[in-house]
This record gives sequence, structure tokens and C-alpha cells, in this order.
Amino acid sequence: MKAKFLLVITLIMLVPNLIFSQNIIGKWTGEINVLNQKLGIVVNFNIGNDTLKGKIDIPQQMAYGLELTNIRVDSENVNFELVAGPGNIAFFEGEYFLNDNGIPKIEGKFLQMGIVGTFFLDLVKDEIKNDETKSVQKFKDFEVKILSGVDTLAGTLSIPNEDKNKKFKCVILITGSGPQDRDENVFGFKIFKEIATHLANSGIAVLRCDDRGVGQSTNSLGDKINTYDFANDVESCINFLKKHSSIDSKKIGLLGHSEGGIIASIVASRNKDVAFAIFMAGTSIKGDSLLISQLYEITKASGASDEDIQEALRWQKNTLNAIRSNSGWEELREEMFVMSKKQIDTLPDEQKKMFPDSLIYQRIDMLISQSRTEWMRKFIDIDPSVYIEKISCPVLALFGELDTQVPPNSNEVPMRKALEKSKTKYEIKTFKKANHLFQEAQTGSPNEYFMLEKKFIPDFLDFISEWILKI
Repeated sequence: MKAKFLLVITLIMLVPNLIFSQNIIGKWTGEINVLNQKLGIVVNFNIGNDTLKGKIDIPQQMAYGLELTNIRVDSENVNFELVAGPGNIAFFEGEYFLNDNGIPKIEGKFLQMGIVGTFFLDLVKDEIKNDETKSVQKFKDFEVKILSGVDTLAGTLSIPNEDKNKKFKCVILITGSGPQDRDENVFGFKIFKEIATHLANSGIAVLRCDDRGVGQSTNSLGDKINTYDFANDVESCINFLKKHSSIDSKKIGLLGHSEGGIIASIVASRNKDVAFAIFMAGTSIKGDSLLISQLYEITKASGASDEDIQEALRWQKNTLNAIRSNSGWEELREEMFVMSKKQIDTLPDEQKKMFPDSLIYQRIDMLISQSRTEWMRKFIDIDPSVYIEKISCPVLALFGELDTQVPPNSNEVPMRKALEKSKTKYEIKTFKKANHLFQEAQTGSPNEYFMLEKKFIPDFLDFISEWILKI
């Protein structure tokens, strides 16, 4: 009798968590705000084996799919934890409520190793919009597997619902830097899914794939992968499409976003089977110059002082020198520590205590580790203009006026000069008020990506489809 009583108590304790968890199932976007810094996050909650599960993405730290633990939900509170390392746990203690528009929100306290901040999350509603779009779509999606060397690329091929005997123009979408899925999902904005839907509804076939090591795509190269390996993957996609019964083998083009633009220029320069190329915020200057230009624009947009901007640029240049020579890392580590301590000394005494030396070094070591990858060593030496000058197919280069990651003021003129040397037909367009994702923005800083509406600036998609169709 006692055992049955205990079982009943246990069930009563468990049921509310499962009942109220229905309120938080889905994708949430928001930010952590700590020490006057904002860190964008994406959280996904779901039910698995009658248990509430969750994962968090922190794109600014190149962290994706991190497991959440100790998720607890009741009618008003949502608490969860993230194990960031041995003895390093981040605690999220939030309150669940509906805002004035009836949209679910979670807001609360963030605590990690003595550092106190706040966080908030908004439930993403774009899945409803996608279902509505799907009901009126004029194309069919096909899951495909493409061999690239010993690896397999998993993707989606969208083919318009027209004459079954017709062969279609086709665009291969190429993602930007960092691990990306086929939708190029940035803070809930599914950039490539939106582009693919529009182009396929316009009568243009589209192929988009998960990056190596993402989703269902394999990666035998591990952390040795670099930009040229991604170019090889695109050529494998071209070979796959050339043999497809619904694709016109002479009308296969490329659309690369950010680093994807570099990849598109490499492939188009050495492959005459490419019918056209679109650079969507594609860079035209050497990688090291881009990183310096990028850092300047982002720190400026964030409101940093001239002194802080110059200090950050000096730090960046020293990092680039260490990458080139693969030496001086210990000296750089100590320099970064001194710089960090200088910034922390400006904080109130209570906040200074939250930053033990061990925590500072932990953050520095993570940044240095990201700088010592094979991808970074190759990237800083790549000069896209070398490849752009060799392109013979028509090119469309698109820039965002407020883009701080590929600033038009340092990329548009070199792009034009390189295309002039190529003697190919080209068009360049800069969209007013557009950021790196071609959303309508205020400053263009990556810190505001997650706050903006999940849609492109007006006329952006129409401009691309009309350009492709008239070639």
C-alpha cells in the first residue's frame, strides 16, 4: 500500500512537467545579456521517450546542438542548465508568459561561474508560415544523396511542377562559413529554404545540401576541411545534376552566400559547365583584409570608441601574424590576457570578482583554438579576385548597404575591377538598408540578426529570379 502511495505521488510530480512542457515545445530565439554584451541563442525543446529534451545553438561561439539538462517546467517557470565544461554549468531560470500580442516568451536570470546576467526567448512562429507556403507551392522536393569522394552529401532537390518532359535551369545554393544545414538557418531565418521556395515557384530548379558533417552529410576530413574541399563538393553536385533527367545540363548555375561566394568563384573559374554565378554578399578581397575590414565595421556599428576599435584591430593583426607563421601563440595568449584584464578593471568591484584568471584564460584558449584551424589558415590567404577574373559565365553580385561582415565599401570596387578583367557579362546591385542576410536592418551588426523579422528586404527574391530567367 505504501509503495502504491509513493507511485501516485511520483506520477503527480511528473505529470505537470509533461503537461506544461507542451507550452514550450518548438524553436525559440533570443539572447543572453551579460556585462553589457549580447549573445544570440536558439533553443529547441521537444519530447523524446516521454521526457522533455532541449538543445541550444550559440552561433557567435560556433556552438551548435549543445544538450540542455535538468529541464524543469511548471505553469509559470522554465528552468534548464547547460554543461559548458568540467565544473562549469550555465543556469537559466526563466518565467513563461504571453506578451501583449499573445506570443509566448521566456525571460529570466542567467548565471555562470559567478557571472550574473539575464536572458530572454521568443517562440518562433515561422513553422506555421512554412506549412501555409507548402500548400500552395508549385514544385516538388526530392531527397538526394550525392557522392563527393568518399563522403556523401545529403540534400533537397526542388523541381517545378511543369511539363514532366521539360529540362529546367537549376541553381546550386552554397552556404557561408561555419557548419550550416541545407536551409542555412540563422536565428530561425531559413535563408536558403526561402530562396529555394521562391526560385522553384518561379520555374527554376534548386539544389541545396547540408554541409559536410552537418545533418545527414558525412565528413571524413574532420577538422582538416577547408574552402577548397567545399569547392570540390559543389563540383560533385554539378556532376550529379548533369545526369539528372529533369535538369538542363547546360543551364546549371551557382548562388553562394558569404564564403559561399568565394566557393562559387573558385568553381566557376575552373569549370566551364557553370552557366551563371550569383555572389550573395560575396567577398572580393583577400581573407586577412576581409577579417580586418569586418572587425572594424562590426565594432563601429556596436558603438565602440575609436580607442577600442584601434585596440581590437591591433589584436586582430597580431592574431593574423600568428596564424601565418604558426608561432607566437603563447605571446599572443598573454597579450590577450592583459587586454582582457584591462577591460575588466573598468567594471565595478562586484563584477570584477566574477572573472577569475582561469575563466579569462579559458575564453582566450577557445578563441585561439578557433584561429588555428586548417580552414582559417587557408581562408586568410584566399584572394577571390584571382578566381573572379577567370570567370567566363554571367555574374550577378549582390551587396547589402549595411553589411558589416562583407562591407560593400571595401568589396564592391574590387569586385567590379575583377569582373572587368574577366570580360564577362555582369551586374552589381547594392540593396539599401540591407544587412549580411539581406534583411532590413538598423545598424547591420550581427548582434541584431535575431531581433529582425525573418524575411528578405522587399524585391530581393524577385530581383534574383528575374535575373536568372532572362539569361
